[in-house]
Amino acid sequence: MVWLALFRAINVGGRNVVRMADLRSDLETLGLDRVETYLQSGNAIFESNLDEAALREVIDGVLSKRGLVGSGVVLRSLPQLRTVIASSPFHEHSAPDKHKFVSFFDRFVEPTEFKGATILGWSGHEAYWTPSGDGPPPALTTIERRLGFRTTSRNWTVSQALLALLEGRGDP
Repeated sequence: MVWLALFRAINVGGRNVVRMADLRSDLETLGLDRVETYLQSGNAIFESNLDEAALREVIDGVLSKRGLVGSGVVLRSLPQLRTVIASSPFHEHSAPDKHKFVSFFDRFVEPTEFKGATILGWSGHEAYWTPSGDGPPPALTTIERRLGFRTTSRNWTVSQALLALLEGRGDP
């Protein structure tokens, strides 16, 4: 199956710096196939027959071994990411794609509000939002404090590009 790993807190603000070549190598040593990274912010595409729970466990082990403070991973299969993109409410909003965000959760979450964000849609495993007002988007730590666990977000441009990369692989 084709998987997307969305890493949290890698190469952000000069902390938890990991070269993508090293990340690819780490994932390959776990037995993951056809590993490819996208951007420096920690997105990896790979193939594996492991289920989501097993993948998260082995990948979290690599992050821990590297000593990456506050990092984590959220996984989406190709069918799951297709649903994320197809379910987007963004077509109804005129904000530039770089100001539209998807927050990815590793568990089901009831809808909630985030200070500094206008929630446009909620799937239970993702929230679709834009910054409210003229200020910057809320910090990921603000969203996480509200939810009570770690999460990761991508802007809409990156989210669509990741789907295109996964679809280029197909689903073996």
